[in-house]
This record gives sequence, structure tokens and C-alpha cells, in this order.
Amino acid sequence: MSGRLRKQFLELLEKDKEFRYTVAGYLGLSEILQRFDEHDKKFEKILEEIRSLEEYQNKILEELKSLREGQDKVGQEIERLNENYARLDNKLTKLENRATGLEKAMATLAKAVGVTLNDFVASFVEEMLRVSGVPEEKIKVSASVKLLYGETLREIDIFNSDPLVVGQITTYISTIEEARKELEKLLEDVEFVEKITGRKVFMAILAVENTPPEVSRFLEDECERHKVKYIQGRLIPKLPVN
Repeated sequence: MSGRLRKQFLELLEKDKEFRYTVAGYLGLSEILQRFDEHDKKFEKILEEIRSLEEYQNKILEELKSLREGQDKVGQEIERLNENYARLDNKLTKLENRATGLEKAMATLAKAVGVTLNDFVASFVEEMLRVSGVPEEKIKVSASVKLLYGETLREIDIFNSDPLVVGQITTYISTIEEARKELEKLLEDVEFVEKITGRKVFMAILAVENTPPEVSRFLEDECERHKVKYIQGRLIPKLPVN
């Protein structure tokens, strides 16, 4: 083979793929070369997938980092809330202690001057009237008032003349039946006062110092139905037991 022909042959092998495969086929290498090409393509795809996985992994790591930072912030916020709760709980305890001390002081004062539960509730009702916008000169709430009409004498636990206020007070109601009777007595007092004054009652009040939960719920519903203000429990000042 001349040098020129050899040179042309080598150039064709280098530049012409089909010629190269043709020659390789004659030499039995065509199939091997094709498989190499296929493997190269598959390998390139694998490399691309690996790069994609690396990018995805980096994103996951970034998100995990953000989650850890967020978790740290949540932990700090929870710690701050716990500290605030502890401070509030401490303040509440102090307020409860002060309230207990105030109740004891009021009880001592009541015992010293002979004030009754009705007197305490009367003072409470006076404040209710002020909040309702009743002028001060009309607020003259009295406790244990006796009213005579004809031959009928009724004792009203709480009474204010103008606006008309009628109240019934009891220290303890144990059953729903007792609660119903107390409410009926109040409604009878209201009817009696309206009859002798010729005016409508501005505020009807039922005050109960202590009662079981189920009885209290019954009274709440019934008082609301009859438009009666229901005062129960800690709203009524505690008096000493003689």
C-alpha cells in the first residue's frame, strides 16, 4: 500500500464513522464498537442522574437546615412562653392570696359591726345599678325590708324604690326543687311589689352563696327565662360562721 493510499485510509478511519464500522466489521470489531457507544450513552445518562441526585440531596440538606433553625426558634418561643406562664401563675397566686386576705378582712369587719349577708349583697347591687347608669341619688338599696299591703306583710331581702329592685338571697340551695321554690318566692315578691307600687320592677335578683353545679345550671337557665339576674358563688362576699 502506497503512502498516499495509507494516509487516505487513516483519514477515513478517523473522520468517517460508517467507514470505520465497515472496516471494523471486516475485522470483527463492529459489534464491540457499537456496544461501547451504547455504554457511553448509558454512562452519560447515569452521570446526569447522579448530578440530579446530588442537586436534590443538596436541596434536602438545605431544607433540613432550615427545619433545624425553625425548630430551634420554636423551642426558644416555647421556653419564653413557659417563662411568661410561670410569671402569670405567680401573679395569679399573689392575687388569690390577696383576695383571700381581703375576704378574711371583710369577714372580720362584718363580724365586728354586725353586717349580714343581705347587707353585703345590697352593696353589690348598688354597684350594679351604678354600672347600669342609674343616677346616684336614686340608688338607695336596702336589705331585709318589710312591706305591708292590706293585711299582707312580706319581707323583701333586697329592695330599691326607684328604680324598683327586688332581690331574694339564700346561703345554700341543695336541690332543684329547693331552687324552684326560691325562684317562685322571688317572682311572688316581684308581683307583690309591682302591685303595691303600680310600676314594673327594673331589676329582679336571685343571689345564692353556694349550690351544687347541676342546681346552679338549672338556676342560670330559669333566671334567664324569667329575666332575673342570677348571682352565685364568689361574687357574694364570704361572711364568718358564728
